[in-house]
Amino acid sequence: MPFKVLLIDDEPVALEGLALWIDWERLGFSVCGTAGNGVEGLKMIHGLAPDLVITDVNMPLMDGLHMIETWQQHHRDSGVKFAIMSGYSEFEYARKALRHGIHHYMLKPIIAEEAEEELGKIHAELMQEHRRLSLSAIAKREEDVSLIMQTLLEMPHRASGLSRLQVISSAHQEWNVCLIQAESALFPDVKETVARLSAQANSEYVIDLESNRLGLVNGYSPDNGSVPSGTIRELVRHYAGQRLFMAVGEGQQSLVHIRRCYETAKEAIEHQFYDPAYGGMISYEEVRDRPFHYRYPTNLMDDVIRSVELLDKKGYREAAGLAASRFAEQRIAPGIVKKMVIHVLYKIMDLVREAEGAEARILAAKSNAAGL
Repeated sequence: MPFKVLLIDDEPVALEGLALWIDWERLGFSVCGTAGNGVEGLKMIHGLAPDLVITDVNMPLMDGLHMIETWQQHHRDSGVKFAIMSGYSEFEYARKALRHGIHHYMLKPIIAEEAEEELGKIHAELMQEHRRLSLSAIAKREEDVSLIMQTLLEMPHRASGLSRLQVISSAHQEWNVCLIQAESALFPDVKETVARLSAQANSEYVIDLESNRLGLVNGYSPDNGSVPSGTIRELVRHYAGQRLFMAVGEGQQSLVHIRRCYETAKEAIEHQFYDPAYGGMISYEEVRDRPFHYRYPTNLMDDVIRSVELLDKKGYREAAGLAASRFAEQRIAPGIVKKMVIHVLYKIMDLVREAEGAEARILAAKSNAAGL
């Protein structure tokens, strides 16, 4: 992406020459606007936010150095770089420019080759600053992600962390957590997709959780609709019909309370257990008044085990199907269902071991009888 340049000179011919004689695109720049004096130039710097301002020194209403001084008094950390143009007889202007930290000076009349050489140096400085700011932004974001994760998982952090959370929170009216879970084979691809999409979004933070789970923390305005964010909508579209589960918790006004979002998202995602299509996303608001039941329907599992003991394949399928439908109808908690399934599996394994032992005893008896 080219750096934006604003050209300021009270001579229209000089501005036209600068725009036409220099190959801005080849040098990594694009001219975003022109101005005829310092007053107009200040307004355009505000409006266009250029990376580089090239200005004549001697202009009516407000000269170039006065314009630079005025800007730097109020926007010293804006990152705008300045270069000045002046004639041989105006060397005193160049000395004043140095006092304002302006180190790039072009003599008028402008010679394209000399100007391009100076612009090459400026471009190198801008690239270096861009890389420094990018690395700084990445480091700061990693610190923010770590702080949010510590708060979400109730891990201890320094007192300064609370202030930082409040600063981040101020960017949006409300925050929430989308819990994302996928099967092992699908999870690496999901994780890569989430990282790519969230990097292009504002105020989204990806938190690595336990195996095959991610937390997507995002800020939003309730007036514009809460979640799903663009990232979540794309996940729903891209992985439709695949074993990907997503749930959104209860929104909070500050990241200080992000733990509540996470806990309610975990509660909501349990309800995806009975979703045969593996699609879409569920929110805590949808399931808040639909609690799970934790009773243990032993009669259903007794029928399953009995059919296994009788080696009744048809009876087993019917019993297992009936149990599955009743679990869904009665909203039996997934944890209870998993315990019952494990119990049945262990029972089947015991029956298999008993059968193997009986077979071994029969074979031994036959062998002994043959030896006689």
